[in-house]
Amino acid sequence: MDWKRRSGRTIIFLLCVVFSLCGCGSLAKKFVRERKNQEKPEQSMVLSPEVYPDSRLNTQDSYRYYLALWSGWQDVLIDSLSDRAAGQRRGLESAQEAIDNLAAMQQLLSEEKQAVVKKYLDSLNALKAAIAKDIYGINKQSARKKAETLKREIEGALQYEQVKDSFK
Repeated sequence: MDWKRRSGRTIIFLLCVVFSLCGCGSLAKKFVRERKNQEKPEQSMVLSPEVYPDSRLNTQDSYRYYLALWSGWQDVLIDSLSDRAAGQRRGLESAQEAIDNLAAMQQLLSEEKQAVVKKYLDSLNALKAAIAKDIYGINKQSARKKAETLKREIEGALQYEQVKDSFK
């Protein structure tokens, strides 16, 4: 039995020597991934920019656009004031957007209509200040009623049919 054990050890030793002398080059080569040489398509250089036609809206279409934006933001303001879960930040952001769109509408109108819009802008700014002061939401209902009243008044006074002859 002793010679079997010795011959087994000898075979293992000889195999280790053979592998160490020959190396594992083919074994390493088998498991190393070769990089794929994919050629990227050449992109053409833009030498001259394309000139697109001017897509600005005329004054009447711009007024309708800003009126629609103002109406949407005013609705968001009313919703934020009627929702108990809505925070103060949402009301302030929607009030500022409504003010910005109303100011853009003001720039498109003649001097006499600009004075009317200024009155509404002052009211909206006062409403925004009231919302900013009301940290705990105690006066949300009164602010909501004021926002609804302002919306009705502005829609009545500044509809396109009312101001279509008052553009700059």
